[in-house]
Amino acid sequence: MTYEIIIDEAIKYAKSITHKHILSIINTKLKEQPKKNNIKILDVGCGDCELIAYLETFLPKFNEDLKVEVYGFDVNDSKIQFSGFFDKAKRMLSKRVGYVNWGSRLKIINSMGLWPFEDESFDIVVSNQVVEHVNRP
Repeated sequence: MTYEIIIDEAIKYAKSITHKHILSIINTKLKEQPKKNNIKILDVGCGDCELIAYLETFLPKFNEDLKVEVYGFDVNDSKIQFSGFFDKAKRMLSKRVGYVNWGSRLKIINSMGLWPFEDESFDIVVSNQVVEHVNRP
């Protein structure tokens, strides 16, 4: 598959312009950094997990020798999301990116809880449309 075809596919698949922008930034940064075989990304406030699906699908297409692992967490007491949103997001990911064990990659916490992953365990951390919902940033 040519680079141009991948770009066209990524543009059509994106749910928002911010997803395209985040993909572009990460891809650019990966090209600037020393080559790695594995990259771990954390989506803080992953919501419906559409960004996770997008990055998990397209980053490897732009970087064929790279193993990409995207993780995420969100809060269950923000009153922003509907009840059961996280279960729906996991089902969507299982359908679209079924080769991943999402049970180990996705976490839900309460807003006062600690982040559910070890410090310094990610190469890249992203957060999309979250800060405006945080009471005490």
